[in-house]
Amino acid sequence: MKKVLTLAIAVAMASALGVGVALARVNGTTPTVRTLGDESFEPNVLIQATLHFSPMVIDVPSGGTLRFIKQDNAPDEPHTLSIVRQDQVPADVEEVFNCTACNRILNEHFGGSTPKLRVDPDGDGGLNTPGDSILILPGVNNSITATVTAPAGTTLHFICAIHGWMQGEIKVTG
Repeated sequence: MKKVLTLAIAVAMASALGVGVALARVNGTTPTVRTLGDESFEPNVLIQATLHFSPMVIDVPSGGTLRFIKQDNAPDEPHTLSIVRQDQVPADVEEVFNCTACNRILNEHFGGSTPKLRVDPDGDGGLNTPGDSILILPGVNNSITATVTAPAGTTLHFICAIHGWMQGEIKVTG
């Protein structure tokens, strides 16, 4: 009962604070992270982006599938869902625009003659370690899935390597 009450309070607080939380469902629904928002640009006047991940925190069982879908209003923008260490998550504007992890991941996706939709440094085929990354490339795919191969109890931090302010967490469950 205590765990259920704690979970209910956490979800209620997250909702009140505007923090997205998604729980993996037992009924077969695939946990899904979406890109939402828009961007605008006027030379010498404005650059604005409301692009973000929704939810910001998602529970996915170890060995489960995570779906990543592009649903934002920036039709030409690619996105990655890239696993990074917690200390690599940009914490301010300076870090967003000087993100070493982002540049390394983007080089892996775009460094060859054709973009790679998946980057998997440890070769296990899933999301479990910094550097693992999946790419949505407009005109190629608006959705991609990956298996979460990290053990239960792990928290995976992820960012969009193109838009470093887009950030979230995967809570790996049992």
